Amino acid sequence: MNWRAPITMTVALLTAVPLVAVGPAWAADEQVASSVQINEVESNGGTPGDWVELVNTGATSVDVSGWVVKDNDDSHVFTIAAGTTMAAGAFLALDVDPVYGLGSADSARLFLADGTTLEDSYSWTSHAATTYGRCADGTGPFVITKTSTKGAANDCGGQVSASPWPGGSAVAAADDANTFGTNLSGLAYQASGGTTPGVLWAVKNGPGTLYRLEWDGTKWTPATTDGWNVGKALHYPGGTGDPDSEVLKQPCPDDALLARGESLDPRTAFVTAASGNGEGDEEDAEPLHGALPNLATRAARSVSSIVVVVLPAGMVRSRSTRLS
Repeated sequence: MNWRAPITMTVALLTAVPLVAVGPAWAADEQVASSVQINEVESNGGTPGDWVELVNTGATSVDVSGWVVKDNDDSHVFTIAAGTTMAAGAFLALDVDPVYGLGSADSARLFLADGTTLEDSYSWTSHAATTYGRCADGTGPFVITKTSTKGAANDCGGQVSASPWPGGSAVAAADDANTFGTNLSGLAYQASGGTTPGVLWAVKNGPGTLYRLEWDGTKWTPATTDGWNVGKALHYPGGTGDPDSEVLKQPCPDDALLARGESLDPRTAFVTAASGNGEGDEEDAEPLHGALPNLATRAARSVSSIVVVVLPAGMVRSRSTRLS
């Protein structure tokens, strides 16, 4: 008889437990650190001394406590104060001069709080007349700025600051189809001064024509009085010629063409022509002939452009002048 002792098997069940690595606080910042960049550097003649500006180009705030700014000498260490946070889009100017000065051939280097992880850097070989700054802010290359802008957006000279479109997303035709044909070149709105709609002026080239548009409740349509329904031809002061009319605008009060101290009606409009046929050099501007009897004009000429100032009827005529 075969006898076997019972065997008992015990199975140990293991429960998977996720492993969590605990590292220094600055390691968490690396996910967002790339949004903080050196944006502007003042190495000579700053207030109160040399400084380095940072910018946060990201969409969230970044805690830069303990981050380090060095020049080209590793022993020169400027540490950002505890509790320093940069909001999205914020600028932060750091006065490094009490710790070290920036030389004419030097560097600005930004490190995370570990003091060794390089986040951003910029080097130069001579002092800038103003400052070195990124154009555009935070993303563009370093250039010599137009003026120093410590703690603010860089002055890049010629760079236009963008702003959100103030209108809606809907697009609609403002006039009837084929009102102007082709070559419509400029629009200028003349407010009424009250709650009612004003006048929308339009100009086209080939042939140069000025239009007066009025709001009929649903769209802008050519005025029907005084011959405006077909527009009025533009000529030089002598009453002939066809200016290649390109731009229509109302002047600013300090417009260079008003520098002679002339008092012009605020309804004055400027029509800029790209080229002309050589006419319009008369010593005195004359009333426009033919299709535009109710307006007077002054022309100022140069080799490549003509500026026509259209004035309401009855105003004192002014002399035409060559542009320099």
